Formats: sequence, structure tokens, C-alpha cells
Amino acid sequence: MQDEPLTPHEQADFDRLPREMTPPAALEDRVVAALARTGSIRSHRPAWLLPVAAGFLLLMAGFGAGRLVPTIGSVPPTERYLLLLYGADAASASEEQVRVAEYRAWASVQQQAGRLLVAEKLSDEARVFGPGASAPASGRGPAGFFLIRASTPEEAAAVAASCPHLSYGGTVVVRRVD
Repeated sequence: MQDEPLTPHEQADFDRLPREMTPPAALEDRVVAALARTGSIRSHRPAWLLPVAAGFLLLMAGFGAGRLVPTIGSVPPTERYLLLLYGADAASASEEQVRVAEYRAWASVQQQAGRLLVAEKLSDEARVFGPGASAPASGRGPAGFFLIRASTPEEAAAVAASCPHLSYGGTVVVRRVD
């Protein structure tokens, strides 16, 4: 059917129709329910509702997580200290295993206290570079090290004094990392 102009009689009928009509109160609910039954629509929730709800949940999760993390002012400032382990009495293979277990247990306590950053045993092999390259005056370099955090030099010294290396005739040198 083509769009033909209205005749004057049809135009007069059209003009007599009321300009606005109020639909019955339940009509919208019936139309939405019928469309939902046929699968034409899934829900009449606003499309913006899900992203807004997700954003709100993320905001609240971030706020909650922020409350769990201590603020900068409440954490005492810490510095890093290097505990260098020199010398120790010689040990048999079985004694060495006992020592390693004791060092690990001590290191675990330091780690749980939030002090231990890194710990390593060093090889006996060393290459010395620079003017007058020779072995250190003690004849041997450090056997290992622990890198720790401490709030004060006294705290670092107390950690060093508790190191099991001392009980095996070794020396622990504490150096602050600049």
C-alpha cells in the first residue's frame, strides 16, 4: 500500500480524534509480561543498573581492603641491615645438616617477624679485583649473609646477637645499607 494523501473527509475524521489518551493502568505490565513470555525481552531492569552495582561493590571492596592495610604513619620506619657471617668451626656432613636446619629455623622466625628480606650461603670461591688484588686479610671472605629490616641499629644488633652462627665460633658483622 502506498502512502496516499488523506481525503478531506478522512482528514476531518482524523482531526476529530483526541490528541492524547491515557492507556489503562495495567496495560504496560501486561505488555511487558507478554513480551517476556515470548522471549522478546528478558527483564525490564535498566541497562545501567548492573555496571553501577558492580562499580559500587568494587568501591566498597577497595575501601574495606584499605582499612586492613596499616597507614604509612602507623608503620615504624625501617632501614636495611646486612648481617655478614664470617668463619665458623669446621663441621662434618651430618653436623652441617643440623646447622643448616638451625639456621633455617632462625631465619623463619625472622621472616615471620617481618625482618628477613634475603638470606644466602656464599661459595668459598672468590675472585678479587682492583689494585693489589689479593685475598682479604682474614684469609676468607664471608660465608653467607642475611639482609634484614630493623627500626634501629640496636634492633639490628639484637637480631645479629641471636644468630646461630655465633654458637659455632663464627662472627657476625652488621652493616647498615645506605
